[in-house]
Amino acid sequence: MLHYQLNLDVASAIRSDFSFQQLIDEIENSDRPGNIWRFDADKIFNSEWCNDMLIKGLNFGSSLVFYRKAHYIHPTAHIDLSWSDLKPTVAAINWCIGKDTGDMIWYHGDTSVQQDKLLTPADTLYIERPIKELEEMHRYQIGSTPTLVRTDVFHNVEVRAQPRLCISARCRTIPVLSDLTWANTVDFFQPFFI
Repeated sequence: MLHYQLNLDVASAIRSDFSFQQLIDEIENSDRPGNIWRFDADKIFNSEWCNDMLIKGLNFGSSLVFYRKAHYIHPTAHIDLSWSDLKPTVAAINWCIGKDTGDMIWYHGDTSVQQDKLLTPADTLYIERPIKELEEMHRYQIGSTPTLVRTDVFHNVEVRAQPRLCISARCRTIPVLSDLTWANTVDFFQPFFI
């Protein structure tokens, strides 16, 4: 499996003074098809929610916010990289705000090919490959349920008739940081699976 729905209540996760509309307007009033932003946890998440998550053993350090206009399909798939060691970031917890009609898609692809590291507008590192060079492995509609998603394989999103606004929360409490794998990440989050 490349994703697992989580029994985490995110209804009060976002700070009341955080404005998604400002981010959306920035893109909708431009010729760009989408954007990515990075926020420290205290800038996007409600402190009470963060404390509740901490009691459960989940310490969120930051979050990415993705927005893509309707019908946009980026021509490449990517793998997120860690700044600390340039290794692939194994997982994130994603959920969408509003209606999500698109699919997150994972691809088989050779990760051993050397490539320059690229930088997103949110100053996060990644590598990418054209979708036409990859083989689709699986697709899944995330929706509004928090979902543990695998990010150390090539992935992308296919946006359909509705624009897509997605939270990608980054949890920093997985205990095996020196040897982080999808398998031990799944083991860590297993108590939260729906």
